[in-house]
Amino acid sequence: MRNNRSTICQPLPPWLVKTTISVSDVHNMIEHSCKEGFSIFCLDGRNMTSLDGVFEEFGDSLKFPDYYGRNSAALEECLTDLSWIQSAGYVIVVANACLLLRDEPPSELTWLMALLDRVCKEWCHPISVGEEWDRPAVPFHVVFLSEPNGGATFPLQVASLPELLFND
Repeated sequence: MRNNRSTICQPLPPWLVKTTISVSDVHNMIEHSCKEGFSIFCLDGRNMTSLDGVFEEFGDSLKFPDYYGRNSAALEECLTDLSWIQSAGYVIVVANACLLLRDEPPSELTWLMALLDRVCKEWCHPISVGEEWDRPAVPFHVVFLSEPNGGATFPLQVASLPELLFND
């Protein structure tokens, strides 16, 4: 399976990837590899050590509407909508992913990874039902980042993901 930088620009798996390149390198890679109009959102695992932190960080970073309920159903609903952010593709970068949900039982990170995988898969399918919300397949990926030489390791659920390769 290809998991290089060009995959991030397409509505193709792998949806969730890990890397140890810097946040700025991820930004540069996406900006130079993908067509114009991609939205890149940087979330910080330091703010996401709890479920409440996850809900807040996603809501704040992606500017979820006021009706966002800060719970799992509302998170998934908003991530599969994003009608307030018109974009050719979406990439969520989770910096300091080694801290993601560290104050919660491991099952919560497993839940979040499954939710993000479902969201990415939903965006990869075009919607064509003759309604105003019709859209083509749209790239949507999540990059979990651990700073190089940071000394921290990814949690098992992230460590098992494919590596985002920086060079083709």
